[in-house]
Amino acid sequence: MESPGTIRERILRETLDAPGFEEAVRLVGILFERRIVLSKEFWALLGHQTVRPPLEPLEPQEGSRLVGELFGFDCDALFLSFRKNWSAIRNDPHARGLVGRIEAHTYVEHLEPWSETP
Repeated sequence: MESPGTIRERILRETLDAPGFEEAVRLVGILFERRIVLSKEFWALLGHQTVRPPLEPLEPQEGSRLVGELFGFDCDALFLSFRKNWSAIRNDPHARGLVGRIEAHTYVEHLEPWSETP
């Protein structure tokens, strides 16, 4: 079975061809604020009868590292831009479009909003 990190990487690689820097920053924010609920089709491929827990959100530093390594961006620059710009771009049309593209992946049922605070 693939690890959660490997599954997440595969979904991102297959969803995004060559994101620009701003799209990468949005991706860091999405990975921070949302869980990835994997589809029933994904679990069926692995031979599981029941759906398993979602892929948990990543802390911004971890998301910046992942996105930077996957797509060739400076991790520190991504993190700094995330901290500076995320509140302004989190609900823009590009971020919503990116969520939709990820949710269209065969392995993804949907992205579930998540917050540390109840």
